[in-house]
Amino acid sequence: KAKADQRFNQVRKLAHSLMFDYHDQIAALPGSTQLRQRLVKDSLEYLDSLAQEAGSDLTLQQEIGTAYQRIGDVQGGLITSASGGSLSASNLGDTQGALASYRKALAIRERLAVVEPSNSEVQQEWGTSITRLGELSLTLGKPADAVEHFREAIAIYEKLSASDPANNVLRKKLSTLQYVLGKALGV
Repeated sequence: KAKADQRFNQVRKLAHSLMFDYHDQIAALPGSTQLRQRLVKDSLEYLDSLAQEAGSDLTLQQEIGTAYQRIGDVQGGLITSASGGSLSASNLGDTQGALASYRKALAIRERLAVVEPSNSEVQQEWGTSITRLGELSLTLGKPADAVEHFREAIAIYEKLSASDPANNVLRKKLSTLQYVLGKALGV
């Protein structure tokens, strides 16, 4: 059992390196789009398989949620900057793929948030997943969906900020979300 767990962790580490470390290096190379698309495809197959086997391993589920979000970013997501603008990461322009990956991340993170309601990190990750869906909804021309997602994320961050009012990181995330919501509403 211990040897199997060690082997499993080695495979997880290798997969993580391939999905993220190598991808980031490849992204800078001209003409690498096909290779990046293949890497994303293979990574998604691996994640889908791993997600089915994760069972009650909360740490593994958390890692899988993070990996799906990262894959979504690579596929076609946008990341909100601290000033409220969107930063276009080096992505493949596959917004529908990004939407599917973000939804998978959200489903995992939502389950974790229910299981661990007092875990601030898990709650923040849940809020981040909802925020990514809001950002992508704007990109896809669905402002009403974006507003709904941003309001849901704001509620999470308001609760987190209320329980830790001295946490400036949480307050900054909350104010950024409020700003982005205002922009989505046309205020």
